[in-house]
Amino acid sequence: MNTSKKTQLALVYIRYSSHAQDNGNSPAAQMTCAENYTEAHQMTIEQIYHDYAKTGRNTNREGYQQMKNDILSGKVQAKIVVVRALDRLHRNTGNQIEDLKWMESHGIRLIAVNDSIDTASEDYSKFATIVKAAAAEETSDNISKNTRAALLESARQCRHLGGVPPIGYTVNEAGLYEIDPLTAPIVRDISAAAWATATSKNI
Repeated sequence: MNTSKKTQLALVYIRYSSHAQDNGNSPAAQMTCAENYTEAHQMTIEQIYHDYAKTGRNTNREGYQQMKNDILSGKVQAKIVVVRALDRLHRNTGNQIEDLKWMESHGIRLIAVNDSIDTASEDYSKFATIVKAAAAEETSDNISKNTRAALLESARQCRHLGGVPPIGYTVNEAGLYEIDPLTAPIVRDISAAAWATATSKNI
């Protein structure tokens, strides 16, 4: 890698949860943000770590763990981690606090571009960072609650949410389940056979 024109190496971390929670956080948007920031600040991106369809509420993420392992093992030289926003790293306040401590203990500088967080800046406030982490966790909680409520309401309305309908049902033009006269008898026969088997074993 040619780093003659750059003065610092950086690692980029990208986490994408789902299309439903995009909010401008598509992988492309995160990458563009990181590239623009590092270019403007004379940094070379040494390695990019990705996690797709992964929640930020826990640390069970391959890309995230690989990044930390590479730092610990010395596989990468960079001492800077760049993320588009703090919530890309975590949506759990406790994990965020632990990560901040871990990075500090290993001399890692964290930059969350859209949150204007730079742990090496004179204006850096650990308290403000923790507040942002708590806000990210609350947002995640609200998303989960709203999603569960929407799913429950869809179930009450017998609304189809995509994919192949279960056997015995079809979907009408309004997107609601209806009994399929062609396959419903199969389901009834299977249910009757299962019930007969279960009751015979209890005799």
